[in-house]
Amino acid sequence: MGYPDASMARGDGPAGQAFDPLEMLASAADLANPITAARQMPWLASELMKLATGQSGISFAEGDRRFADVTWQDNFFFRQLGRSYRLFEEWTDRMVEAVDGPWDRQARTRYLANVVTAMASPTNFFFTNPAALKRAFDTGGMSALRGGRNMARDLARGGMPRMVNREPFPVGEKLGCTPGAVVYRATMCWISRRPAAWWSTSSGTASRLS
Repeated sequence: MGYPDASMARGDGPAGQAFDPLEMLASAADLANPITAARQMPWLASELMKLATGQSGISFAEGDRRFADVTWQDNFFFRQLGRSYRLFEEWTDRMVEAVDGPWDRQARTRYLANVVTAMASPTNFFFTNPAALKRAFDTGGMSALRGGRNMARDLARGGMPRMVNREPFPVGEKLGCTPGAVVYRATMCWISRRPAAWWSTSSGTASRLS
């Protein structure tokens, strides 16, 4: 089920309002609804039995790059781990589809389910991520050390992963500047204007750049 409204994909509620924590608690209750869970139990028991006997038809979603490494198919342990995770995703999908109520409640429950399943992915953890294990082996453990250092730095700065370089950007070294001014500002863009001509004297030769 997709988001009925684009605002839901941004984490907003109806009419662009932020989610109410109490409403999110209601969505959590929907995901753990014991009546719905009881109705889905025969399906879950059947799928678990198929998984244990190697007869499960559950497979990784096409295009899911988290499970692109061949180890997820070739290694018994990782294959079973990945299929168990996919079963968990399908279970949450069924719990979401069973939610009764207006579309915004269903969308909030879907949003919460996506967050929970994404967090639980085995590729998020070092010892259950074959690509990370291979990288550590190939680098003699240096990739794991660098990852630990990055995690420690992120925790020291509040816990959020660093998405950009926070070091200074010296003009002329990491940052280039040209004369000009912003002449128009809008939600989607800024338009700047610079003089009709400015000059570069690289290698002692003046050239017009305009």
